[in-house]
Amino acid sequence: PVVPSQRPAMASGPLIARLLRRHLNIPARWILGHDRVRSTKAFVVFIDDFIGTGTQFSGFLQQPDLKKLVRDRRCCYVALAAHSEGIRNLRSQFPNLPVSGVDLLEPRNSLFHPDSLAFPDDSENANTIEDARAFYHEMLDAFGISGRDFRDGYGGLNLVYAFSHAVPNNSTPLLWWRKDTSWTPLFPR
Repeated sequence: PVVPSQRPAMASGPLIARLLRRHLNIPARWILGHDRVRSTKAFVVFIDDFIGTGTQFSGFLQQPDLKKLVRDRRCCYVALAAHSEGIRNLRSQFPNLPVSGVDLLEPRNSLFHPDSLAFPDDSENANTIEDARAFYHEMLDAFGISGRDFRDGYGGLNLVYAFSHAVPNNSTPLLWWRKDTSWTPLFPR
């Protein structure tokens, strides 16, 4: 499981590993922590729940010997859901690393993308994406949701995406924000 050293063991990577282990009958000895993966001779499949911009996994690979493991092409990275931007970023940084996701998200999955299905009103000048974005930003301001890096979801992806166990920070903060505000998040993060 992909768990940066500063994250707790209850992060989503180990949860996904436990679920895969249970549902696919994978032996427990095959699930390795990042400290043991460095020395393995076996092919390594890094698993995660979500790839947004690819920044988190790129940072994870900065740990000693993990970059070498990826460079030697003895591994791949698979997530339950992945944004095409994150896949593209990781493939650019680590050309020998196969990266994929089960559910592929594209820029059009952004809440305010011109092809978004979130605002289907066909009436002239009603519920335009620009009006919705302006209302959204006013709402963020009104509830004190002010995290600059997260205003439009991390990396500006503006997704509306959630799992039963968590919400990626690439999603709009209206789904998960709880820092110093009167806003009650719609999902746990």
